[in-house]
Amino acid sequence: MDIRLTIGSALQPREETVAYTETPRQKLSSMGIAFQDGSVTLDGRVLGTNELDKTFEELNVKDDMFLLVNSKENGG
Repeated sequence: MDIRLTIGSALQPREETVAYTETPRQKLSSMGIAFQDGSVTLDGRVLGTNELDKTFEELNVKDDMFLLVNSKENGG
C-alpha cells in the first residue's frame, strides 16, 4: 500500500507517493534532497537518526502528512 506525502525542503515541497516499507532516509536520498540529523520533520516532529531508518509504517505515517527538510538559508 502507498501513502501520499508532501516531501521536500521547506521552500520547495512537492507531493510524492511512498511505500509503507520505505524509510524517510531512503526516500529523501532517492529524491536527491540533502539533509542532516535534526533537520527532518514529520508533521512538525523532528526525526532523530533512528527514526530516519524506520519505515513509514513504523512511524504511523498517514496520507497528507508532511516530511520536510529545514535548512538555514544565507541571506547574502
